[in-house]
Amino acid sequence: MCTADEADNPHEEEEEAIVRRSNIEIETGLHLKEDKQWIFFTIEESRKLIYLHGALCESLRLLPLVALEHKDPIRPDILPSGIYLHQNSRVIVSFYLTGRKETVWEIDFLESKPERWISPCGKIKHESSYKFLVLNVGPRTCLVKEMAFI
Repeated sequence: MCTADEADNPHEEEEEAIVRRSNIEIETGLHLKEDKQWIFFTIEESRKLIYLHGALCESLRLLPLVALEHKDPIRPDILPSGIYLHQNSRVIVSFYLTGRKETVWEIDFLESKPERWISPCGKIKHESSYKFLVLNVGPRTCLVKEMAFI
């Protein structure tokens, strides 16, 4: 039997472990002293924070800022899947559901695993924007995508 607090957030321990590991990476990677309360770092320094980048990507994947987006073709079109779209029909894309789709994110798709964004050699693993739709794709990609991680 779990307590009311445990029922509210069953992943609390997992989340605390992610925060602890991110804090350790920031302290060791940027050689910070314990007395610093506010942390400002440069673009170059932020690129050293591999685990933090993974944690941010996982947060965006599981809890996207925009859950749904819709597109309305102004003239008839055919999707890459072969589906015909009539003029002024509506296509709705759910970033929320795409971030939780087993065929896209494998068997552990509901777990927050920052490690999925880290390559075997310890670098940032970049996923296709067609897989990781949160910051949009193609000509509609978020203009400040890189700045979002700083």
